[in-house]
Amino acid sequence: MQVGTVPDDWECYRRAEVIPIGGNCTVAGRATLLADSSNGAADVASEAAAALATAAVLLGPKDPAFAKKALNTAHSLYDYANLYPVRIPSPALARYEQLVMALLAALIAD
Repeated sequence: MQVGTVPDDWECYRRAEVIPIGGNCTVAGRATLLADSSNGAADVASEAAAALATAAVLLGPKDPAFAKKALNTAHSLYDYANLYPVRIPSPALARYEQLVMALLAALIAD
């Protein structure tokens, strides 16, 4: 299968593995996979999850523990957003954005 295609990217994302850039899991592939959403909460979570997945790929060789935690958090954010969709515009979306930012801050501080 071609590098960066969704099935390979999804498989290593699902297993929370970190593969160096140039391997099967590419930064662009993860961002494309995570950006497919149809609700406001998923949009917010997609951006955060793509950023976390990118950080995990870039930092993985230096800090595998952080990389795995980042991918797990990214996956959880995206799953949560799809379970509890919030439509735009909505006051709940602003609260959801605050929740996402708090989770990211906690992950970075850990």
